[in-house]
Order: sequence, then C-alpha cells, then structure tokens
Amino acid sequence: HYDWTDMAETWGPLALWQGDICQLAVDGIVNAANSQLLGCFIPGHACIDNVIHSYAGTALRLECQDLVAKQGRLEAA
Repeated sequence: HYDWTDMAETWGPLALWQGDICQLAVDGIVNAANSQLLGCFIPGHACIDNVIHSYAGTALRLECQDLVAKQGRLEAA
C-alpha cells in the first residue's frame, strides 16, 4: 500500500494524486458509480468502477446491494 501523502501535490484540503487508487492506504474512496452502486459488469472493462469492484471482490457488491435495499431506492444519478 502507498502512503498518498508522500506522493500528493496539495492545496490546503485538496490533494491531487495520480496512480492506482486500489493500492492506497485510506479509509475510503469516492467512485462515480451507477445508481445501483453495483459496479460495471463487463469483464475486463477498464473503467474505474470495474477496477474498484474487481479489486474489492464480491463483498463490496453485496454491501452496496444491501445499502440500496435498506434505503429503499437507488442512488441519485
């Protein structure tokens, strides 16, 4: 895992970092996902949504599915 603070160019509370976000040692990341939060289902597709879900494994898809079910609606697009 990478310590992003060693590699980021910072401007106060904003940081710009380029690299593999799946290797960052952080508490969370923001993903511009689809409204179902379930990721991309195209095998091998290089979109960030697919990369995140593929790296995290099925547990992330299940957690996202549970979240949408508990709130009773899809996320806003």
